[in-house]
This record gives sequence, C-alpha cells and structure tokens, in this order.
Amino acid sequence: MGKLIDKLRDALLGHAPNDSGGMAPALLVTVECEKCGERITTRIEKAYELQDVYPDKAPAEGEEEQVAGYILHKELVGANCQNIISLELTFDTCRQITGQSITGGKIISIQECS
Repeated sequence: MGKLIDKLRDALLGHAPNDSGGMAPALLVTVECEKCGERITTRIEKAYELQDVYPDKAPAEGEEEQVAGYILHKELVGANCQNIISLELTFDTCRQITGQSITGGKIISIQECS
C-alpha cells in the first residue's frame, strides 16, 4: 500500500518524496550548543508550529487581511547543560525558509522530512 501512495504522490506533485521542493510537511533541524557542543535535533511540523505574519499596512476597506509569511520561534535545551538555544526561522507564504537566526548555538543542518 505504501508504494502505491508514493507513486500517486509522485504523479500528483511531480517529484519524488526526497525532492519535495520545499513542500515537505516537516523539518529536522540539528543545532549545536555553543557552551558544551552537544548536538540537538528537533522536528518542526510546518502545518501547526508556524505563526502567521501579516503585512505592516492595513488591507483596503472590504479586503481580507492576507498572511505575508510565517515565523517559528523555538527554544531548545540539551541533556548535558542548561544553556538555552533560541532558534528563529522565517518562511514565505509557501512555507519555504527565507531566513534563520540562532543564539546560544549554531545550526548544523536543516532537512525536509515527511
């Protein structure tokens, strides 16, 4: 059954699961603590962990306010020390990463996953 679903998804989306074109439902982010060097991996579900960002200007009268993008704020703490690593990722309206910043550590990798 899994192979059938994979083939159907490929036919509908036009690409293989490993080449999601930024449309994977989740991200695996690995960071390294600047204090102890511990590596921490966290999963980010793009469907419900991202916060809406709205444009600064108000919509014209009668128009609905449209989302301008998304943002994620996440704090991570490893098992070896209590250093807080603050991660911020910004996304466009298609939920593709447009920016990243981190304090208390460094980003090692960001991978899309299902």
